[in-house]
Amino acid sequence: MERKALIRENTRNGHLMMFKAIVIIVFLASLATYAIYFAGLSSEAMTLGKTIKTTIGSVLIIVVTYLLVRMLQDKEVSKYLTVLMVGLIMFLFSMTMTGSQELFATFYLVIVLSLVYVDVALTIFASVLAIVLHTILIVSHPEVIPAGAVGSVLGVRYLCFIWVAIAAIVIINKFKKLLDSSIENEEKAAELSEGLKQTAQVVANEVALLSEAALSVRAMAENTGVAAAQVSASVEELANAATEEALHAGKTTEVVREMALALESCGQSLQAVNQQSAQFNQIVDGGIKALEKQNSFMQESTGAQQLVSDAVHELNNKSAQIVNIVEVITGIANQTNLLALNAAIEAARAGEAGKGFAVVAEEVRKLAEESGRAADNISQLINEIQQGMQTTVEQIERSSQICEQQDEAVRETLQMFEEVDQGAAKIGEAIQEIAAVLEKTLVSIDDVVEEVESISASTEEAAASTEEITALAAQQRDAVDNVARAVAEIEQSAAKLKNLAQQFN
Repeated sequence: MERKALIRENTRNGHLMMFKAIVIIVFLASLATYAIYFAGLSSEAMTLGKTIKTTIGSVLIIVVTYLLVRMLQDKEVSKYLTVLMVGLIMFLFSMTMTGSQELFATFYLVIVLSLVYVDVALTIFASVLAIVLHTILIVSHPEVIPAGAVGSVLGVRYLCFIWVAIAAIVIINKFKKLLDSSIENEEKAAELSEGLKQTAQVVANEVALLSEAALSVRAMAENTGVAAAQVSASVEELANAATEEALHAGKTTEVVREMALALESCGQSLQAVNQQSAQFNQIVDGGIKALEKQNSFMQESTGAQQLVSDAVHELNNKSAQIVNIVEVITGIANQTNLLALNAAIEAARAGEAGKGFAVVAEEVRKLAEESGRAADNISQLINEIQQGMQTTVEQIERSSQICEQQDEAVRETLQMFEEVDQGAAKIGEAIQEIAAVLEKTLVSIDDVVEEVESISASTEEAAASTEEITALAAQQRDAVDNVARAVAEIEQSAAKLKNLAQQFN
């Protein structure tokens, strides 16, 4: 979805730039055409009516194309319509100003403006369209064909079209690969972020289970404490009357067995808690690995964005070279204009013999002026393209800042997971302590059972057995207290883990 959204945004921006550029081109071209006509510098084929029709036709083409693009929205064919619009408008102005043999250069605009969409197929279409329209122009208006070696001149023109198309395709391919790589890395980062949220949810669920298990262990510990109190009461009764020891011995044995069952149940719950703790550790390890992988993708994305920025800067440098070439063309046009003026002066001095030469000099001067204006228009378009490139560079820099923020968030998340891992380790230690205490308690319970059975067998040893039972009961109470403290630590650790997991939601 992210890739499609970026492609749609690029298409919309391309439409906006294309319509802005063509409106400016039509305005300047119409202004120049009317200026040439009213200045009396136009050819015989260029009339006021023809000029007005060209302007109206260009406006109609723009309006119709705009409505079609609005209707088609982001569909692929809309890009081809805008390129076709530019080609048709350039063709109309070339047909109007047939007196200039250099207007074929306007078809380069069709190829250059197609670059804004970063689409190889579209640029190929624009190149073919420029060649076809130029061919139609020279067939329908042979007067635009230059005199002299027609074949070589036209061959050079078509080769220039092909060279420009190849250069544009190479630039687009390089830029598109870098852009696709950047988009792919961003999509991977988004997927990893979503996976991280799911992992946090699993952690929260496991923490809830751990809390329930801790509550169960606490309840069992309380039951064990009650049983220990009963044992103490039984021991006191044994101390009061030796004759009643046999009767109380059976009751004490039953109570001790209940304690053993309770402790066994507590051990089973503790084993379940231990298993859940192990699963929790695996989940935390998976979260850390996912974060490390996401951090790696973020670094790759940053590198790809840097490559895109370098490519745009390189394209900007190439545009600057084109501007230099246009300046050279302008200088040549100015020199030609000056030479034509000098030739006209010399022809005027020659009188009747130089009239024919004066006409030729005047035509050369007109062509030089038109070439200079065309070069100025191209220079202005190159400036707009450079501004667009600057906007692209700013967006890439903004994207780099966002990547840095995401990288910082990943580092913070990784730190949180490390804290979670430390908490899980503490839980494991607490569980081990509980297991050790339970093991000691079970051993103590076995001793108690043996002592109680000894009391039943021989009343003469009642006093000694009572002392031993008292000591064991005290040890049991201590063990129960240790279990309660360990469970409290488990509950605190579970609460911390729950708070950490909630930070991801």
